Amino acid sequence: SSPVVYSLQSVPRRFLLPLMLINPMAAYMDGYRRVILEGRAPQLHFLALALGLSTLGFVLSYRLFKTLERRCADTL
Repeated sequence: SSPVVYSLQSVPRRFLLPLMLINPMAAYMDGYRRVILEGRAPQLHFLALALGLSTLGFVLSYRLFKTLERRCADTL
Protein backbone atom coordinates (compact mmCIF):
# COMPACT_ATOMS: atom_id res chain seq x y z
CA SER A 1 0.00 0.00 0.00
CA SER A 2 1.09 3.60 -0.53
CA PRO A 3 2.08 5.59 2.56
CA VAL A 4 -0.68 8.17 2.33
CA VAL A 5 -1.80 8.06 5.96
CA TYR A 6 1.48 6.87 7.51
CA SER A 7 5.12 7.80 6.96
CA LEU A 8 7.82 5.38 5.89
CA GLN A 9 9.62 6.11 9.18
CA SER A 10 6.84 4.18 10.95
CA VAL A 11 7.56 1.05 8.86
CA PRO A 12 10.08 -1.39 10.39
CA ARG A 13 13.38 -1.44 8.44
CA ARG A 14 13.01 -5.12 7.49
CA PHE A 15 9.77 -4.34 5.60
CA LEU A 16 10.94 -1.10 4.02
CA LEU A 17 12.77 -2.47 0.96
CA PRO A 18 10.09 -5.06 0.12
CA LEU A 19 7.47 -2.30 0.36
CA MET A 20 9.48 -0.20 -2.08
CA LEU A 21 9.90 -3.13 -4.47
CA ILE A 22 6.21 -4.00 -4.44
CA ASN A 23 4.92 -0.43 -4.74
CA PRO A 24 7.18 2.22 -6.30
CA MET A 25 4.53 4.88 -5.48
CA ALA A 26 5.56 4.58 -1.83
CA ALA A 27 8.80 6.47 -2.60
CA TYR A 28 6.97 9.27 -4.39
CA MET A 29 4.38 9.63 -1.62
CA ASP A 30 7.12 9.68 1.01
CA GLY A 31 9.00 12.32 -0.99
CA TYR A 32 5.93 14.56 -1.14
CA ARG A 33 5.31 14.08 2.59
CA ARG A 34 8.91 14.98 3.47
CA VAL A 35 8.90 18.14 1.32
CA ILE A 36 5.41 19.46 2.10
CA LEU A 37 4.82 18.44 5.71
CA GLU A 38 8.32 18.17 7.13
CA GLY A 39 10.23 20.70 5.00
CA ARG A 40 13.03 18.20 4.31
CA ALA A 41 14.53 16.92 1.08
CA PRO A 42 13.23 13.62 -0.31
CA GLN A 43 15.37 10.52 0.02
CA LEU A 44 17.00 10.35 -3.39
CA HIS A 45 17.98 6.68 -3.18
CA PHE A 46 14.31 5.71 -2.70
CA LEU A 47 13.25 7.92 -5.60
CA ALA A 48 15.98 6.45 -7.83
CA LEU A 49 14.89 2.92 -6.92
CA ALA A 50 11.26 3.78 -7.65
CA LEU A 51 12.18 5.38 -10.97
CA GLY A 52 14.20 2.33 -11.98
CA LEU A 53 11.43 -0.08 -11.01
CA SER A 54 8.79 2.02 -12.76
CA THR A 55 10.87 2.19 -15.93
CA LEU A 56 11.58 -1.54 -15.85
CA GLY A 57 7.88 -2.27 -15.35
CA PHE A 58 6.96 -0.01 -18.26
CA VAL A 59 9.50 -1.57 -20.63
CA LEU A 60 8.53 -5.14 -19.74
CA SER A 61 4.82 -4.37 -19.99
CA TYR A 62 5.26 -2.65 -23.36
CA ARG A 63 7.24 -5.58 -24.75
CA LEU A 64 4.63 -8.05 -23.50
CA PHE A 65 1.86 -5.99 -25.08
CA LYS A 66 3.69 -5.80 -28.42
CA THR A 67 4.26 -9.56 -28.33
CA LEU A 68 0.58 -10.33 -27.62
CA GLU A 69 -0.94 -7.50 -29.66
CA ARG A 70 -1.57 -9.68 -32.74
CA ARG A 71 -3.72 -12.03 -30.67
CA CYS A 72 -6.00 -9.28 -29.32
CA ALA A 73 -9.30 -8.60 -31.03
CA ASP A 74 -9.58 -5.07 -32.39
CA THR A 75 -13.18 -4.03 -31.68
CA LEU A 76 -14.95 -0.75 -31.09
